[in-house]
Amino acid sequence: MLRRPTIIPTITLTTLLSVALSAITSLIGSTSLVLAQAPSAQAATADAGLFGSADPTYDGAFRQSVALLGLAAVEVPAPRPAVDWLEAQQCLDGAFEAYRISIRTSCRQPDVANFAGPDSNSTALAAMALRAQGRPAQAQRAVDALIRAQNPDGGWGYILTAPSEANSTGLVLSALSGVPGQRASSARQRARAFIATQQVTCTQPGDFGLRFPPGPMANALASGQALIGIASRSVPFQPPARYGSLAGTTCTSSMKAKVSAYLDELLVRTKGRIPSSVDAADVDWNATASAVIGLGAAGLGRAGVKAGLAALQGTVAEYGFAEGSPAPAALGALLLVADITGSDPRAFGSPRTDVVASLLGSMRS
Repeated sequence: MLRRPTIIPTITLTTLLSVALSAITSLIGSTSLVLAQAPSAQAATADAGLFGSADPTYDGAFRQSVALLGLAAVEVPAPRPAVDWLEAQQCLDGAFEAYRISIRTSCRQPDVANFAGPDSNSTALAAMALRAQGRPAQAQRAVDALIRAQNPDGGWGYILTAPSEANSTGLVLSALSGVPGQRASSARQRARAFIATQQVTCTQPGDFGLRFPPGPMANALASGQALIGIASRSVPFQPPARYGSLAGTTCTSSMKAKVSAYLDELLVRTKGRIPSSVDAADVDWNATASAVIGLGAAGLGRAGVKAGLAALQGTVAEYGFAEGSPAPAALGALLLVADITGSDPRAFGSPRTDVVASLLGSMRS
């Protein structure tokens, strides 16, 4: 909920939302793709309304979207300039790049080799953020762009037209949740079918996660980010009134139950400190946040959610801030976690941190 390419910049809703976060921290044209809305052009060019002081080149739309989703989740009105900034970043065809230096020029063509052009993560998160912030027409344009870009195998890669993977497909599936119409329904069915192909081979209880290619092993970030879409939830969502049991989950259980069981066990075993897939000595806080959000969306894995929450409450200063400066995507992810767990977003963790004020205070004027 969120992934920066290596990047949910510090949710990523994922790297929500690593890449859902190793991927929600580390989470970039064509002559037919031009600027969005002229009224916001001047503000967007100066980046007025953008959250965070860090260079937005690789995560601008991503971090802005996660931040806006977090504010919507805890029912805090988003400043209009922040929503206007995101809307102005939209390409003429409805898609989003990670960041457009100038909205007066065309968006680039998708360029998988150079990791450039409109991408599925920015577009999916922006669709949900614009919908949550009362911009339904712009959100629908983003959804339409995603449906047109769906790969033949039913999935999406990070850059539009890139090979499909579970992380990106899960985010798009979440953006498509609840969207009416046959085209959206068909896209959801094909996306779910693709994600099912990304489950690790199940030979014994516990072989329940989703992989991130080319690796054959289960990947926490891919699993957490995809689970939100598997659960047919769009972010933000109503927190579960109670969590269902995962006892008795087997290789023949539903995909939602299996992925939830994998994340629940992983969070409990690591005490919420999910190791990075790059360096096991490091903690992937994006993956932890993404797993908590995914389990909240599924309404399963209460023990895992509690373990993840406790770990995140103890690392706000590390995860939510980069060298002392607010990290908008991570703060947005923490707001989503706070909402899901009923925690106070204005006194989150230890020491108590006003996540809302920290995020709003990072907006550029």
